[in-house]
Amino acid sequence: MKMDRGEKALSTAVLIGFLCTLVSCEQFPVREAPVVEFEVKILTEATSVRTKLGDYVAGYLAEYNWDFQKDTIFMALEIQKYEKDERLAVRGSFADDFVSISYGGRVNASFRVFRVRKAAPTELDKTIEQILSAIRDPQ
Repeated sequence: MKMDRGEKALSTAVLIGFLCTLVSCEQFPVREAPVVEFEVKILTEATSVRTKLGDYVAGYLAEYNWDFQKDTIFMALEIQKYEKDERLAVRGSFADDFVSISYGGRVNASFRVFRVRKAAPTELDKTIEQILSAIRDPQ
């Protein structure tokens, strides 16, 4: 069985297409930001904003200390159940994205987005809440 030029070209094209499909399906390593933990103080009420890359995120502006430096971030959370001035222990990673929000006399200031995986009140807030509930509801 002899193949003519058209059949050879077609079989070569099919083979190249198959190889390209295999290569494109290979999973390439995804660069993921490192997960970090620290404590934050919530500075604002919950808000929804659009990031510079165009994603919609909901969360809070928060202040944290890192290497003895105070900084402000936008904490992106799926569930907004916290209040202004509350302190949280958070775990998550920094995104390569920013939001523009007016805060503290700064108009449309840029704040880095921190995607929270886990958040919980700090031990100090838990202790204060226990003391307040004991004062409100003595037994």
